[in-house]
Amino acid sequence: MKFRAVIHDQHVMRELLNVILTLSKLTKKCIMKISSQKIYFIVNEDTGNTSPLVWAEICTEQNFTEYLMEGVNDQHQDIMLSFNPTNLARAIMALRTGAKYCKIKLTNVQYPCLTIDMEVQSSISDRYRQIVHDVPVDVIPRVDWVAFPLPEIPNSDIFLTLASNRTIRSHIDKLKNHSPSITFYAKSNGEMSVAAETELMTITTRYKNLDVNKIKANAKRRESGTLEASCTVSSKKMAIFFSSLQFQTPEWSCGISPDNVVHLQIDVSHGLTFHSVIPAVYF
Repeated sequence: MKFRAVIHDQHVMRELLNVILTLSKLTKKCIMKISSQKIYFIVNEDTGNTSPLVWAEICTEQNFTEYLMEGVNDQHQDIMLSFNPTNLARAIMALRTGAKYCKIKLTNVQYPCLTIDMEVQSSISDRYRQIVHDVPVDVIPRVDWVAFPLPEIPNSDIFLTLASNRTIRSHIDKLKNHSPSITFYAKSNGEMSVAAETELMTITTRYKNLDVNKIKANAKRRESGTLEASCTVSSKKMAIFFSSLQFQTPEWSCGISPDNVVHLQIDVSHGLTFHSVIPAVYF
């Protein structure tokens, strides 16, 4: 197995740091799947009862200036690793202030490691200094790959894009203190409602004039002809997802699928996407 990737774009470096920082707030164990076209970072629900299913997709061609990988064998051209994202976040924290480059390489220093090699500007002079960190990882054997399937993007009935995640982040953080569940309602006319019910009241926030990315023809239709979809999810899981986000990108998308899940998507940058799938709850 071989893996080596190099980044020279400072924007890509910062967004990679933000992805790892977000994952570090969600779990102590993250799965990294390395393939020829994409790198995936996956947080499964099995790693914690409250953490939502979350994963990030990074397109290699669009984000790395150099990329080399050789998989387990000719039939299985992938590499699967397990690591603590907090350790990796600490190793690449210097990317926040800018760097000439960032090299990531799979090495064996007494034990398997992701070796991080960066050249960053000194805080006391104009010179650059080299920083090297070895982050311990566990190589997942081929026979165990079946236990770590790649998440699939749900086929949503209605998929809407919202202009900002700051408003709903604070709103959901307040709703979780009133109700264990939150219901998302989406309509084909570009409206979405987020509601929480208690014994004494119902709290609802409505969003209008949203961009409609997708409408499935067989979604539930109201008498007015408007298509709609709804799903009730855990308010705690939803709050954990939004509170963990470290991205500056304000735009996010929300889809509701017939499998009773809410799909949240953030297009962090070109070729870097962050996803979460939160299943329905029933009381």
